[in-house]
This record gives sequence, structure tokens and C-alpha cells, in this order.
Amino acid sequence: MMKKKFRNLFKTCIVVGTLALSTSIFLPLGSDAAGNISDRKFDYTYIGDGCDHTVEVSRKKLDYTSCYVKNTSNFAIRINVLSTNRSGKSFTVLENSSVTPYLRVPAGHSKYIPNYVREHGYHSCTLGINPEIHKRAKVTGVWSPDSV
Repeated sequence: MMKKKFRNLFKTCIVVGTLALSTSIFLPLGSDAAGNISDRKFDYTYIGDGCDHTVEVSRKKLDYTSCYVKNTSNFAIRINVLSTNRSGKSFTVLENSSVTPYLRVPAGHSKYIPNYVREHGYHSCTLGINPEIHKRAKVTGVWSPDSV
């Protein structure tokens, strides 16, 4: 009788252990690896005319998380997320999908930018950047369409 209980307990432990191990191995692949989280640099010279600048690259948005941006300029910038329609290397801006019109990112800081790109049915996006200064300056930073 004791042998049978021990055998059943042992089988149960094997099943539970196998499930726990397989879940811990494959769960990160579904959640963390799904997003487009690699940082890409933006670097351009702002001419000081007060107009927004769109990052020259449209990137695939793979999940419903916020975009990430880090401002490495020495002045604050305002950012919004623009849904795009990609066609090879070119793209068309379709709409502002930011939750707020612009999010201020101080010099040397990073922010997560809530957006509705995927919720609006789009699969790629870019950034609209508006420096707070209105003179010629170098605007630099990194961004990713998805965040962890």
C-alpha cells in the first residue's frame, strides 16, 4: 500500500516538474521575445524652424506595449508616436496614435510612450519629434517601437 502511494506521488511530482520546467522555458519566448525592443539610433540636425521632424525609419510594432525613447540631446524634446503604412523602405504616416499629443522627454532621460498603434489596426510606427528649442541643434537619441 505504501509502495503504491509513493509511486503515485512520484508520478505526480514528475508530471508537475515537467510542466513547470516546460513553462519556464517557453514562457519568455512568447512574452519578452514578441516585441520589437531593440534600440535604434536617431540623429539629425534640427534647423530651428519650429516644425516637427519624423524619424526616417518606420519600424514594425509587434505588441501592445508602449514605445521607448531615450533623449541623448542636451535639451528637452517632445515625442509622439505615428502609425505608418510600410512599403519596403518607404512609409506613409497615417495618424497620431499617441495617448497624449506629445510627451516631454528631458535631456538625458528616457520615457515609455503609451500609444494605440496596434489597437487602431496598424503594424508599424515612427516617431514625431519636436525639440523645445527653436535654433539649429543636433537631436540625438534611441527608440524602440515596443518595450519590455
